[in-house]
Amino acid sequence: MRLRGAPEVRGIDVDGVHLAGRRERLVDVSFGDRRIWSFWLQRDGEEEDGGRVVRWPKPLRPFLDGVADLTLTDAASGEEIFSGDVRFGSGTDAIEVVNPAGRPLAIDKSLKLVETFDTRDAAQVEPLLDAIEEVLGALREAGVQPFLAYGTALGAVRDGGLIGHDSDADLGYVSDRDHPVDVIRESFRLQRRLTDMGYRVTRYSAIAFKVHVLESDGLDRGLDINHTSTEHAPWYIVPADRKWYARLVVAAVIQQTMEQLNLAYPEITQAQRQALVQARQMLEAEH
Repeated sequence: MRLRGAPEVRGIDVDGVHLAGRRERLVDVSFGDRRIWSFWLQRDGEEEDGGRVVRWPKPLRPFLDGVADLTLTDAASGEEIFSGDVRFGSGTDAIEVVNPAGRPLAIDKSLKLVETFDTRDAAQVEPLLDAIEEVLGALREAGVQPFLAYGTALGAVRDGGLIGHDSDADLGYVSDRDHPVDVIRESFRLQRRLTDMGYRVTRYSAIAFKVHVLESDGLDRGLDINHTSTEHAPWYIVPADRKWYARLVVAAVIQQTMEQLNLAYPEITQAQRQALVQARQMLEAEH
């Protein structure tokens, strides 16, 4: 029995995955028994002949010459919506998405072809898990309140570990600073502390930086440190597994924020009123 609203596969070719369906769905794409990529039907698709086509990510296209044992799965329900051999190009060999060393690759959330966590074993990612624990402790000692963030937090709560198709880890922290300059200075102070501990750090914004962690076989993995909520610009946690509830939370936050703004219509002087009347008369006279 097909799940209500599940997309119907119309075709799969070198251009992309062609589907029919109006509801937003997250679809996992697997070659053999390994997830290669995931996409959102509406967000990532383009309209075509009453349906949608989701095009292959650019980094994946060079591999599409041969035969793939391809499976499409509705990520929410686990329902298999397509399974079968698909031939791309003129090749006849089985398609393998691997790097020159033969290590498996997959498309991550940034549409980069990387070694995601589901291609690694526990021993290989252990240094990253140790670094997470150590960096959390260092940030606490530095006077901020750190926490697991984004997909790292989701994986820890939902799966009890790292999300398989992720490729980095994220930490956030709450600052008691409110002025943007003070927030930036604090971020640089935290960066210096971690550098003094021996970590290699690169910065990618005024309030965020990456700690580089080498896995057991030398793979460079990123641990992103992000400043988050302030009193002036608070963040809100919005559960996304029930869309109606997510919309309710967002609407409540917007309503509460607008009520606190003390908004009022601007006061208009008599002279300004007269000028508006004259402008209206001039516009009406043009017709």
